[in-house]
Amino acid sequence: MTAVNNGSGAVTITGWGITAGGGANIVMINPLPESKPLPHRLEGGSDAKFYIPADHVKAQHLQRDVPYSQMRPWVRLATGREVVCRRGVPMRD
Repeated sequence: MTAVNNGSGAVTITGWGITAGGGANIVMINPLPESKPLPHRLEGGSDAKFYIPADHVKAQHLQRDVPYSQMRPWVRLATGREVVCRRGVPMRD
């Protein structure tokens, strides 16, 4: 997942995940080394990458019978605001 700050001011990301239907979320309790550590200060005009194994996403897709198009990545900001992506995860059903 790539979080992009389209604004001019910095924000701090304190959490991230993917909605998995029925109010459930997929989150990484033990982040992969490639992911930016949290909290992460995201300057205006920059991006940060966070990783989750594709098999974790696929397992939730199958277990919950939720289409990938409805599994939306999100980030939680230090302000408490959650920003949800308009698109689903880019995997194929």
